[in-house]
Amino acid sequence: MTITTLTRKTALTGTGVLAALALAACGTTADNGDDGSVSPEVDASSAVASTPATDDASTTSASASSSASSTSASSTAATAGSGSGTGQADDPAYAVIDAVLEKHGDGIIVEVDANDDDTTWEVDVVVGEEVKELDVTADGDITETDRESDLEDVQKAKDAEVTAQQALDTAREGRDGVTLDKMDLDDDNGTLQWEVEFDREDGSDGPEVEIDARSGEVLTVDEH
Repeated sequence: MTITTLTRKTALTGTGVLAALALAACGTTADNGDDGSVSPEVDASSAVASTPATDDASTTSASASSSASSTSASSTAATAGSGSGTGQADDPAYAVIDAVLEKHGDGIIVEVDANDDDTTWEVDVVVGEEVKELDVTADGDITETDRESDLEDVQKAKDAEVTAQQALDTAREGRDGVTLDKMDLDDDNGTLQWEVEFDREDGSDGPEVEIDARSGEVLTVDEH
């Protein structure tokens, strides 16, 4: 009887120990979970997810800024290109000047003279140390008629700061209904200047304008 009772107590004691160990193990696992084993995973996921969002925002901002800059540049270019559009459309001399400079990119025009029929212009252009005399049509056809070494014209071309087209722009400013008759680069008592003469639509003589070829200042105007 005593032996049987002792055996039962021993068995119960062993069972209690095992149960205690099992509970301890469960408790440890739960504690480890509460200590943040899951939280770092959540935080890491949040960090990974937030990074692309930040990058996307930066990319979107950069794209918007780039687009705005492009639009601004385009607007500026359009405004700058429209300055003498009306004058160029009204006066065929612009097409003549463009045709000469397209063929002689390093040339400096020193004279433009419209023939009486207004279909051909005589143009003198300094190229290197030579002056080329050209016949130019409004369609841009160019025929070289002569060339010479005119040291005076060559030097004037080198000294001028204002081009033929710039001088024509200045002389035409505020004047509608006129076309270029003649312009040439001349030295008047030590002042290098562009002398620009216009014809009116009815064929009569138009304004004459003198422009400083170094500063671009209008020196004299004779409206006729």
